[in-house]
Amino acid sequence: MIYMISKYQLYSVPGNERFQIEKDLSQIQQAMKVICGKARSEKAQKQLKEDYKSGLRDMKRFAKQGIDEDDEDEDDKDDDDNNDDNLRVFCVSSNDYQCLKEVNEPPTVFDNVEDTEIPKLRKWIKEMGERKKQAATELLMFNLGLFLNEIKNYLTENDFEFKDDSEIVKSEVEKVCKELQQELQNTSVKLLYELRKEISKTENNLAKGVRSAEETAVAVCKSWDELYKWQTYKAAVNRYGVYKSRSVGEINFNYQLVSPLIISILIRWTDFFK
Repeated sequence: MIYMISKYQLYSVPGNERFQIEKDLSQIQQAMKVICGKARSEKAQKQLKEDYKSGLRDMKRFAKQGIDEDDEDEDDKDDDDNNDDNLRVFCVSSNDYQCLKEVNEPPTVFDNVEDTEIPKLRKWIKEMGERKKQAATELLMFNLGLFLNEIKNYLTENDFEFKDDSEIVKSEVEKVCKELQQELQNTSVKLLYELRKEISKTENNLAKGVRSAEETAVAVCKSWDELYKWQTYKAAVNRYGVYKSRSVGEINFNYQLVSPLIISILIRWTDFFK
């Protein structure tokens, strides 16, 4: 149902009917926002692909200065014929994604997480990483196979001249492998012990920071009465404790409350990652 009604006419409508009309109008406006947002993203994707192809053609022309014009025309035709479906373009809406997934606030345009294209982008990045990892693993296994094959060929040499040497090399390789395995095991045990020790220290400092934050929380809250006017305090509370005031600047109640905890582990983490 489409309503053709002005604000003044809407105020003259009875309460229940006016509420239903306002609700329907809100839903229609939200649906229009989604449609416009998708159309904008589709147009932007198309334009970005065209700009990419145009830039690629310009680069080729610049690189091939001095060649025949007929050849340039052929290159342009090849570029136009190339399928740009492999060129992935994502028009993401990070604000709406955060509102839908992380922040308890209404989104600006999209009411569906998939429409923000953040999940598509994350999936594509994951796929790219998997392909790169698979290619690197295959290359490593190929090179390792060649290396092991060379060792095998040398150690299993049947020539009498190298028979004694191959046995010696084989024995030395086995000896070094055992020593390396033992050394790695000792090192891993030592590192695990040091890691647990550092984590234990950090946990102790974290517990102290929590107690300190609990002890100072009431005093911090009382200080806001002296630091901020009522309007400023109310504005910060309505914005989940984070507000930028013209008179006092940045306000972050959350950080003020947890700062003792952060300070308690800040030095510990700095030392830990050195």
